[in-house]
Amino acid sequence: MVTTGEVPFDGDVLSVLMQHVNTPPKNPIMINAELPEKTAKVILKALEKDPNDRYDSVGEMAKDFWNSLTETISHAETILSEPKEISIPKHPDEPKSKKEKTSSKPVSGKMIGGVVGFIVIAVAAFMAFGGGFGGAADDTSTQTNTQASTEVQPEDEPTVVSVDTTTPTNTLTSTGGITDPDLIVDPVSLPLQPVGMPFTDPVFGTTLFRVSNISDDGGFETQIYSQLQVFSSDNQYLLLDSSDGFVIRKLEDLNLVTGLDTYSWNDPRWHPDQPHVIVHFDSNEDTTVALQFTDIDTLTTTTIFTFPAEYEYIRVSQSFDELSEDGRWLSGLLTRNDGVAVIFALDIDNRKLGAELPIPDLYGSACEPDPEWGEVEPDWIGVSPLGRYLVVQWARDWSPDTSTPRCSGLETFDLQTGAFIGRVSPPIITETWVWTLTALASSL
Repeated sequence: MVTTGEVPFDGDVLSVLMQHVNTPPKNPIMINAELPEKTAKVILKALEKDPNDRYDSVGEMAKDFWNSLTETISHAETILSEPKEISIPKHPDEPKSKKEKTSSKPVSGKMIGGVVGFIVIAVAAFMAFGGGFGGAADDTSTQTNTQASTEVQPEDEPTVVSVDTTTPTNTLTSTGGITDPDLIVDPVSLPLQPVGMPFTDPVFGTTLFRVSNISDDGGFETQIYSQLQVFSSDNQYLLLDSSDGFVIRKLEDLNLVTGLDTYSWNDPRWHPDQPHVIVHFDSNEDTTVALQFTDIDTLTTTTIFTFPAEYEYIRVSQSFDELSEDGRWLSGLLTRNDGVAVIFALDIDNRKLGAELPIPDLYGSACEPDPEWGEVEPDWIGVSPLGRYLVVQWARDWSPDTSTPRCSGLETFDLQTGAFIGRVSPPIITETWVWTLTALASSL
């Protein structure tokens, strides 16, 4: 979508999902002739059906993207609006004597921005930091992580890049922001900035800063998931996913917090009421499922709740949404020892399970299996912000204009009993959303 403006497959959601499994995607160049051939090859390799044909790591993919990016921007100075001199830092793996390659065709500023955006993630800088909330975890069984310290990643002084940042006439003209809902804004291609140095997006007027330079070595650091908060509730820490696993950074100086065994974490997210506590499941390397709190200040991990022995695995993708705002309720999808998937709600404060909804039981009573796909599982499971409802987003479409069976669209249930309450709206899942997640998963 970033590089072509289109999704590769059309149809309803389930049809699109099956196409992702069985149908090769179009060559992106067929949609966007300005896309460099090397960039298209990287995209197609990441979307291979057979995992053995994909990249072995995100770092390997990032290196190939970097190489295609270097070629892409070689003609940038002829495309951007009256830019000054642009100097692109070389990839660390590129020999100094290697000559710069040039593209055989000019590339638009939009294309440059799209490719850069695919690789570089910038985090919006907070201009003021709010106060946090109190509270501490009730430790029951504590595991201490040693080597409590923070460190700064060594980094070379980046090449200073100068571009024309004159605000286009059709974008921001005052501090009031953009008020025209029909306005189409063209982004400006921005060069990589020094780590931690605030700068302003010339189009949107947003203050940004680069969090890490790990991409210079082919790695990445990014927000874990669009429905999860990056910032701790007191705005002191950042929770990120990276090529080295989950990482925590202090916002004031961007230092890494070390001494944390994040490789054993599943579905980490900030506790909304205990600012320096990460809530996560343990690893799926054994058949015991535990919910844990990790305190960033003390570097201790506490097991808060161990699920009944019949539950052997946490389903990571469906169980990755925020807690209720008071931190009491969490929900997700478990796999039982007989292979059955079970929707659950957990009362963290009282250390007990609420609703437990086995998927086959739903289809054996209120729900009808899809005529083509059978018993369709939920796409994601969450808790309403005020902690009143268990919310389940099914992958099957629902429309208010048709008679659609249960287990479709966005449905709500009682957190304690699992009783069905009602549908909220047509499904928010879209073909674009499915394609984006599929492309991201294919690169991991």
